[in-house]
Amino acid sequence: MSESVDPLVKITRIPERGSYKAESINSTFDDGYLRHVAYESDHGPVVLTTLYGRHENFVYFDGSPAAEMFRRANSDVNISLAVTHVDGFVLGRSLFHHSMNYRSLVAIEKAEKVTDPEEVMHGLEVITENCLPGRWEEACKPNDVELRQTTVFRFELTEASVKVITGAP
Repeated sequence: MSESVDPLVKITRIPERGSYKAESINSTFDDGYLRHVAYESDHGPVVLTTLYGRHENFVYFDGSPAAEMFRRANSDVNISLAVTHVDGFVLGRSLFHHSMNYRSLVAIEKAEKVTDPEEVMHGLEVITENCLPGRWEEACKPNDVELRQTTVFRFELTEASVKVITGAP
């Protein structure tokens, strides 16, 4: 991660709850498997839910090459990733003081289509193992037909922030 904070990911409301450190960002990614990706389509903004996996400084995700998100992701347009973990609800005597403890991550960058066949398989393994540890070794690997119907992208973690809320109301 870079030392300076990009205004797109800078936490402005209660900034002391935020972190831009790699270990906080990586652990938030590693604790989940479902994320939302936002991009600008020809018809306006779109947010989709996808599975992902992180290896080192890259987040991998896959999908159909026919999907608009994947056609747009290979351009110079930034996409935004969001991962949220609800760790528990916090109930106060008053509804006004109800809250939740959570970890929320936002990352913004350009996605890069993975074209190297070995890295495509690596990306698919990273996604599989993130969601279902041990499944990669148990299941049949993708065949040539399935690989032609799958696009793998990687997203380098350069601009991200994590906000963490814990405690009582």
